[in-house]
Amino acid sequence: MAIFLNNLEHYYDETLLILAENILSNELLTHFVKHEMGVYSADIQTYEVEIQLKAEKIVASSCDCKSQQEHCAHEVALAMHLRKFLIQQKIERNTKKQQSAVSSRLNISTILRDLESDDLKEFIREYARKDKKFSTSFKSAFIHKTAVLDDNKYNNYLRSVLPSKDYKNPSLNNCRTIQKVYNKLIEGAEENFIQGDFLEPWQCVQAILEYHYPIILKDNVLKLGFEQQLKTLIQLLGKIYAHTNAYELKQKIEAFVYTEVQKFNYRNNSNAINYFLQILQKFKSSYDEGVEEVCKNSILSSSNPISYHATTFAIYIQLMFQWKQKTALKKWLQGQYFSPVLILKTAEILLLQQKGKTAEWFLNHAIHANYSKRDYLSLLEGTQAFYLEINQYESAIKYGLKAFEIKPKEMHFESLVQPDQSLISKKVFEAFEQILIQLHETGNDEIALIKAQLLICSGQIDVLCDYLKEINDIDVYLNVLDSIPKAYKDSHKDLLIYILDSFAKIGKYVR
Repeated sequence: MAIFLNNLEHYYDETLLILAENILSNELLTHFVKHEMGVYSADIQTYEVEIQLKAEKIVASSCDCKSQQEHCAHEVALAMHLRKFLIQQKIERNTKKQQSAVSSRLNISTILRDLESDDLKEFIREYARKDKKFSTSFKSAFIHKTAVLDDNKYNNYLRSVLPSKDYKNPSLNNCRTIQKVYNKLIEGAEENFIQGDFLEPWQCVQAILEYHYPIILKDNVLKLGFEQQLKTLIQLLGKIYAHTNAYELKQKIEAFVYTEVQKFNYRNNSNAINYFLQILQKFKSSYDEGVEEVCKNSILSSSNPISYHATTFAIYIQLMFQWKQKTALKKWLQGQYFSPVLILKTAEILLLQQKGKTAEWFLNHAIHANYSKRDYLSLLEGTQAFYLEINQYESAIKYGLKAFEIKPKEMHFESLVQPDQSLISKKVFEAFEQILIQLHETGNDEIALIKAQLLICSGQIDVLCDYLKEINDIDVYLNVLDSIPKAYKDSHKDLLIYILDSFAKIGKYVR
């Protein structure tokens, strides 16, 4: 599927977008190179990433990080960097054209070049009086450059954009007008921020958010989707807080964010709540009961997708850690039922945010006895995969053994083998055997089967043959053979033939 470069946010998962932005903000993308056939490449940390473009659409992308997902954060980061690079190229080309252009005919540039400023001001004044649309556009383009004593200039301006009757139920055209105004105001706010002026963009962000949210549930507003603009605004708010040294401004932003978070009820279908919660993590504040309730309501709400709940969950866990409320968090986790998908997705987000120990703590306290057998098995298998991801082999084996107790005939340990290897490391094998010895409650046949599975995974076919001869039980042998994963059968047919030949004789003797 082709991905439009100018609309990346509609194609990639929210978690990937956050990680990609972190990669770019930390300047981890290097050696950006343009090749033939619309191919671009870059290095991100230790990985090489490539993207192919056709007509500003991504038609192919790859990364050697071997992510199990369709796309990885490295690919998304390169796509974002590429979009910015192409926009900059267009700006530079247009600038060169304007600089080299020679006035050969009457056009706006020629007139503006030769016009006196007083004449221009008078014309704009008169034209703005007659044309409300022009007046609105002109104000949105230059309001951020205007010094006035009115601290509410953005609020007053926004309320002048639409008549009050249209504000209550805006038409599609009115919503498009609002979007254009927001875009211009955001551009101006970002320009002020780059120039080191933090007060002006703060006033702009505050005014837009306070103006927008009372109308968010109106049908036409939802049809057009303002999500990306809101995300940009809230992230800009976080950047202002991080960069300003003005204590009073920091206090205002903190008070504003706490107030906005409490407005969860009419933000149910927007990711804005998560963007605000991410800013809260920057504050050196104490425990807030209201924020905790908002997080809990958001996690338990059924109206949003799993990725939304998981993002909120991950932020909530980190906030509770930050507020030193682990005991209260543990008690709440053990008193609630969460779907296995939500638990594992939340752990994955924490892991992607390099919060491995937090994710491990969360998994250990979120998995408890009141799950159905099927869900409990799913959680155990997902947790085993999580520990493999962070190279905690002993924990992975422990959860694999628990899964084995529920479904002993399944191959729970094949994931210990890396795709590009045929042997398990000695360290893993020894850890597995040690845990197996301590597992007194498992029956002999099950111990035989589980050890045989490990021998298959580690490619120790000769040892497997000797071990099964020692057991001398054709049923165990047949179960072992049945447990070999298809991928292993396809790539090790010669070994399977060897096993079959060796045990054809055993079958005769057993009969």
